[in-house]
Amino acid sequence: MLEYIQLRALEVYNNPYLADFSDLGRLSKLQHLNIGSCNIEVLPNELFELKRLRVLVLDDNPLLEPITDLSPLDKLEVLLMRNCNLTELPHSLRCLPQLMFIAVEQNQISHISATLNTLENLQVLSIYGNRGIHISSKLGRSQSLKRINVDLKFCQKNLPNKLSKMINVWKDTPCAWWKQL
Repeated sequence: MLEYIQLRALEVYNNPYLADFSDLGRLSKLQHLNIGSCNIEVLPNELFELKRLRVLVLDDNPLLEPITDLSPLDKLEVLLMRNCNLTELPHSLRCLPQLMFIAVEQNQISHISATLNTLENLQVLSIYGNRGIHISSKLGRSQSLKRINVDLKFCQKNLPNKLSKMINVWKDTPCAWWKQL
């Protein structure tokens, strides 16, 4: 039985043997969860019981099933899914009105659609390392988006002019983007 019901942050990063999430939903006050590098292939259902979650780190997990519905996590502000074998952004991102920062670097995402324009608080989109990626020119209509981190050598074609003011282009390696917020 989990004793830390009042816990607000939980870091279980780099725990490839983590398999039991049955008590996770009991952490009703949890706001920050890092389960990166835990060899997670399918997001546990208990994750969606965390109604106060603001930061979710899923980095370096071999997510084999597409992420279908993140909408129960409607307080989420930061979502990190770097190196997770993603081929597309979850469509349910548009149901996360508080989302300010998305990092989906080092995946196989081929298209960034304009549906992200519905995220009125989105400020940073980090898509570095996705080969052959196409970014919708309509993304430039976003009123809140301030920065897109991208590696131009992986883009399918030149970036739309509307996006040029918010592009942070990596030449060789990404710098510490989190310090630039």
